[in-house]
Amino acid sequence: MPEEIIAVCHHRLLPVDEQPTAGWLTEQTLIHNGTPGRGLKINSTAALIQAAISGRGVALMRKALVVQELKAGRLVHLLLKCCWPVKWAYYMVASPKALRRYEVAAFHDWLVRRTLLDG
Repeated sequence: MPEEIIAVCHHRLLPVDEQPTAGWLTEQTLIHNGTPGRGLKINSTAALIQAAISGRGVALMRKALVVQELKAGRLVHLLLKCCWPVKWAYYMVASPKALRRYEVAAFHDWLVRRTLLDG
């Protein structure tokens, strides 16, 4: 399952009657995990997502971590044409013998379905 970074925020932060632009984005508070130098620094992914939902600023997040918030309308994907793929991905690995076990096969099938629905 490949992964990418996207910009998200609460809809009330969006500019009125226009699309968000890169210039608008640079004027917003950046919510992040402490890597960039400016903005609101939060050292917890769950708290970072909650800060974005609360309208505290714009967050750069792994899409897989916010897909449910996007679907529920709690967050908005900004700059839809801009995403930043990461160099790593998620993998599920199981031997053929393990896949014969009901619980392993059920988890595998569920994960594949979720990946196809969210992808």
